[in-house]
Amino acid sequence: MLLSHDGFRNFAEAANGDEALQCVDSYMPDIVLLDVLMPGKDGFAICRKLRERHSSRDLPILVQTALDDPDERARAFAAGANDLLTKPINKLELLGRINVHLENQRFFLEMESYRSRVAEELRLARDMQETLLPRPREIEAAGKHYGLTIEHVYRPSSELGGDFWAIRPLDDDRLRFSIVDFAGHGVTAALNTFRLHALLADVDAPQEDPGRYLSLLNDRLHGLLSSGQFATVFTCIFDRHSETLSYAAAASTPALVVQPGTPDVLASSDPSGLPIGVEPGISYATRELHLPEGCCLLTYSDALSNVRLEDGSILGADRLKQLTPRSLGGDSKEGFVATLLREIEMLNALPFDDDLTIVALARNAA
Repeated sequence: MLLSHDGFRNFAEAANGDEALQCVDSYMPDIVLLDVLMPGKDGFAICRKLRERHSSRDLPILVQTALDDPDERARAFAAGANDLLTKPINKLELLGRINVHLENQRFFLEMESYRSRVAEELRLARDMQETLLPRPREIEAAGKHYGLTIEHVYRPSSELGGDFWAIRPLDDDRLRFSIVDFAGHGVTAALNTFRLHALLADVDAPQEDPGRYLSLLNDRLHGLLSSGQFATVFTCIFDRHSETLSYAAAASTPALVVQPGTPDVLASSDPSGLPIGVEPGISYATRELHLPEGCCLLTYSDALSNVRLEDGSILGADRLKQLTPRSLGGDSKEGFVATLLREIEMLNALPFDDDLTIVALARNAA
């Protein structure tokens, strides 16, 4: 009667507990008003049954009781009640509590709808971002043509990431490879990967000079990024007829040259150079690495060397250099990159908290 006088119209009533359970299943109410004392099963039992089927967020339950024993009231909450109404029922309290719980329910439904929509949009955006990466067919074709085995791992730390890598044939003998790590992760970093990916394909730089290539990318990207946004980059040109690899770096992690059967890393790149996008007019040096047949060039984003171990320490560049030759020289059939990650996991590494990209270019023996 009180609810009807306040404008509520859509009711279903049950005379006992069993009828109440059937009524809830068929009627699907927005809220339940439940007496503690009623024929058959009491309100505590019905409340527990309803909670087995419906969460407190999806179906608010207001228990009506004349009991003033604190233990009995605590039993109602333990059984799954959202709120209590003490008899005799006060009209203003009844309407106030029902409206609060209905408003909360609408809020949760709207939030769930919003969350589902955002999750779907992020999933689509991630799918789009992954199209920036080389396709398996492209990787296989490049490896076969240039005499390489290319292994890779890409794991964004959230739905979207700020890492990517690219390969681009320059001519019949030369292949350009780049690995990029934007500051931060998430939507902003992901948008920046789209920007830089477009520039990588668009910038017409001297093909023999990776340093000049980075300088041009830096100048073009600087005008597109907000203050505080930048990227670390390692880019190189591999010539299948030469044992030298020319490269340029913009504050990237050191690329490592590893040979199976040797205990140490043969060489590492010079990572010096400002990140691209910080300021225009920066010059980047072109350097060379010796990459004999049978050797592997390992490149990675800093999430790999910065991974935190269970004891609180960080893996660090030195321990990574110790693990890398062992991973390449083992008998595992799972691949160099997968073996390296397994070696790190065996050190009780915690989950990566940043975007992780690893790319290994191994020169096939003749």
